[in-house]
Amino acid sequence: MEVRFTDGTNTVSLYGPASQVDFPVQIAHGFVGRCQGWRDARIDVVTVGTADATVTICYTKIPTSLPFKEWDALR
Repeated sequence: MEVRFTDGTNTVSLYGPASQVDFPVQIAHGFVGRCQGWRDARIDVVTVGTADATVTICYTKIPTSLPFKEWDALR
């Protein structure tokens, strides 16, 4: 399983790729400070085969966000 930000061209992995096994994976990440938006980014969850995954993510889409290259340079 992999959880990632993508705009269809550029991709940044938030978690994984990880082996899918019979126990739940739990991660928590708190952002501190100023978060920059990445224009047109969305969150994708990728699983392999017939794996079943549930992911809950809360984020804010910023309308005046940056293109990927500017966003990537700031991280």
